[in-house]
Amino acid sequence: MSVKLRLPWNILSAKERQIVLQQKETALRPHCVVKPNRIFGACWTSDKVARRKPVVMCPECWRRYRGWWKRAHYRGDWGWQYRVDCDGCSTVGILGTLFRPEEKFYETLSPAHGRNPQP
Repeated sequence: MSVKLRLPWNILSAKERQIVLQQKETALRPHCVVKPNRIFGACWTSDKVARRKPVVMCPECWRRYRGWWKRAHYRGDWGWQYRVDCDGCSTVGILGTLFRPEEKFYETLSPAHGRNPQP
């Protein structure tokens, strides 16, 4: 039998946090669409941009592809960090930035998002 509780993240120990993240990863991984390791990050990202889908990248990748979001008319959610699977380098579970098309930026995000300037 499994008991589901909502606990504040800060009261969990580091080991308990790791267990929670592993359980979450195990439950969600079969339902995720992630970049195959054999495809280059720029190709995968350009395919998502062509379809106007959200793109998530780790800091190293968005620095590598500097300014792509301006040319593609995307906006970055700079003030918020998300636990993501990077679309550039395929790193799993890293803190990254969400980029959404300018015309769809506030469809699912609140007005509090997108206020921070670019880094």
